[in-house]
Amino acid sequence: MEPFSNEKLLELFKWNTDGEIISIEGNAVEYKLSFNLKKSELLKIMSGLANNSGGYIIFGVDDRTRKLIGLDKKAIENFLKVDSEDYRGFFLMRCNPNIHYERYIHHIDTKTFGIIYIYEEKNKPCIVTTSDDDLKPGDIYYRYNDSIQKIRYAELTAIIEEKRLNEQNKWMSFLEKIAKVGIDNLILIDCKNGNVISNSSDNVITIDPELIKEFKLVDEGHFVDKNGSPTLKLIGRLIGDTVELTNNASTALYNTSDYYKYDLGMIKRKIDNAEIKTSDGVKTKDFKWSWAKVNVFVINNGIKEKKDYCLKITDEENRTKYSYSIKLYNDMVNFIQSHTKEELLNYKLVKKEQQTNE
Repeated sequence: MEPFSNEKLLELFKWNTDGEIISIEGNAVEYKLSFNLKKSELLKIMSGLANNSGGYIIFGVDDRTRKLIGLDKKAIENFLKVDSEDYRGFFLMRCNPNIHYERYIHHIDTKTFGIIYIYEEKNKPCIVTTSDDDLKPGDIYYRYNDSIQKIRYAELTAIIEEKRLNEQNKWMSFLEKIAKVGIDNLILIDCKNGNVISNSSDNVITIDPELIKEFKLVDEGHFVDKNGSPTLKLIGRLIGDTVELTNNASTALYNTSDYYKYDLGMIKRKIDNAEIKTSDGVKTKDFKWSWAKVNVFVINNGIKEKKDYCLKITDEENRTKYSYSIKLYNDMVNFIQSHTKEELLNYKLVKKEQQTNE
């Protein structure tokens, strides 16, 4: 069932004659009277739900009486920001794996409610990675009935055991398939870098001509962005009506959602993890280089107007999101390496008039 389907919303907002929601808070539902939480507090709740089975935070419901109150104009404005780069960047920089969530505005008569749906994390647990307010690196939060607490030994052990069993099952399933095919008849494609690996140099991959007609092929070095539609980049041999890929060929299969896969917080994190050094030899992770500076770089260089750098997406609620390509990361690396730590800390927004004059 979709998280915001009519059926699910009717279930979440089923109320009695006194205007009180019938369902009480539990493992998968949290009520909040208004949207006035600090980001750190919201992260605790969201990561706790993600580490259990996922669930909902509903804003506009009195968490003591469960009465349907609704959000005022200011609270609605604040709630809509939960989808902004500010919030997503905050969560990304302080929790790993990243929390996956959606937000939704729900109307009942004249009242407005905000809902955040948090998906269950597939690769549990979500762990706090950075200190902020009362968040501490290594903290793991978990949803217990109607409260968020630091995870206990029993639940953490169960998560670790589940991960071990899942990994074991994947290997067993994969090895069974290898045994059926025969190791000398096997070709592996490394989805991370596109390499084709095989025990035998005679092995080839032949793609049916009918399937080739469905391919959207682009030349290496060029890219087509069209609402995230699948695109293939082929580095290899195109022979007549078939595509033949040998294990000596380098291949790469892309989708626009992979190519334009970064938000600004992720760019900052990738720079830190790669230990990029400034021109005076200082690693960016060793000083206060904020992801907001990445945003300044984006604005100063008009990145959002460049199709090979930025993909603009407008959803059904007319919300605009931006995803950035690997080219932005590469340009940021060059920019950092050509500046000193002090220059980066003092890097500021260039006014439009100044940009025009230049």
